[in-house]
Amino acid sequence: MHRRFGLKLWATALVTMAVLAQEPPTASPFSVAGSPSCASEISTCPCVMTQAGNFEVTGPLRPTVPDADCLTIDAAGVNLNLAGNSIAMPFASASDAIHLTRKAVGATVEGGGATISGPYSDGVVVESNGATLSGFKVSSATVGIILNRARDAKLFEFQADGNSEGGVLIEGGGHNRLSNFSANSNLTAFKGGSYGYGVFIRGSKENSLSAFTADSNVYGVFIQGVLKSRIFPSGLVVCCFPGPPSARNEIAGGEATNNADSGVILSENSHSNEVTRVL
Repeated sequence: MHRRFGLKLWATALVTMAVLAQEPPTASPFSVAGSPSCASEISTCPCVMTQAGNFEVTGPLRPTVPDADCLTIDAAGVNLNLAGNSIAMPFASASDAIHLTRKAVGATVEGGGATISGPYSDGVVVESNGATLSGFKVSSATVGIILNRARDAKLFEFQADGNSEGGVLIEGGGHNRLSNFSANSNLTAFKGGSYGYGVFIRGSKENSLSAFTADSNVYGVFIQGVLKSRIFPSGLVVCCFPGPPSARNEIAGGEATNNADSGVILSENSHSNEVTRVL
């Protein structure tokens, strides 16, 4: 379960810049308290994987209580097989379908064609280093996939389409590899406009995107460094001062077409990023 990062963004430049000025939290916003341990064969959720080993989902999952993540990996050396089963998040709460905590070093998640959905939840949240995830689809979530200060993750053969805020958010961390994926049709309309992104890289370095589509969003691929705001004793908030940049990211061999605003944006406090062979 987590609180939002202040990334409920709108499509005007002024409001977008003010919201993006918020620095990522220094402590983890995620919690695993209150959920039972998972059995090796998982038939219900919420539950937490607290030791290394192999786990397999045996049927469709739907959390039985609100405000809880469905599946949490909280240990190194966990291999989770969704075996093509669905995860539906029915409650109006800020929870996640799958959550890899910082302890989940080297964890693997194999979807086998699994589908993940939930209108008020995020799909997959990765905080750990060295995770490998593949073979699933996230739709109708808030954000499909979040890499929160994760490093050296490998994600491939996945879909993050049709979510309300974004397909993939890479927040901090770096050196993650995403390939053979789609992040299409992620957007929400509001009075006067719409907002939504395929991939958003924020304050993160040396990531690579390849063999992807980021079509029919408002922004296809958005790369921006962190911008800080300063609060004066009078209460005046002044934006924006540079924080950690987004740098040396490689975007290659993809497609970013039919986006309402832009296909690829290299925005404030980003540098040395390389974009090649993107239609």
